[in-house]
Amino acid sequence: MRWISWIVLLAAAPAAGQCEITSLQNSDAVPGDFFGSGVALDGNTAVVSTGASVVYVFQRTPSGWIETQKLTSSSTGQGTGFGQRMALDGDHLLMGAVGDATQGQLAGAVVAFERIAGTWVEVQKLFASDAGPGHYFGRDLALDGDRVVIGGPWGLPAAFAHRAGQGRA
Repeated sequence: MRWISWIVLLAAAPAAGQCEITSLQNSDAVPGDFFGSGVALDGNTAVVSTGASVVYVFQRTPSGWIETQKLTSSSTGQGTGFGQRMALDGDHLLMGAVGDATQGQLAGAVVAFERIAGTWVEVQKLFASDAGPGHYFGRDLALDGDRVVIGGPWGLPAAFAHRAGQGRA
């Protein structure tokens, strides 16, 4: 058995008793890349991460799902966990990077992307207002318009509410 990567299946709402199932594959798949370790979906946009801190954007077209962009970040790197937790709402995409060490070892961060003229661009990197080592900030994310709630495990440090345009959560 050859392990290439995880396959992500998307199901459309049933129409007349039918259901569409599609498998997505990253264009540069390598054995053990853990494609599908993080996923988010909003409308006709799907984002899928790998264990290598890379995120692929797929767009649904009349002919099916196509890969449109490959995202990395200033938080990309071995052990950052970039993209394992994601939240997507319209033209806004948040990705946790719980292993980011900018504010201390495993303090974590959240990287914000915005779709501008059809291209996803990194626009901001968020840190907890009381960031510290071992907080794993960005482990959990929720996004609704320009509002986000960001958390870490074990109640450390807490859950932070953030609104677009502010620098720290």
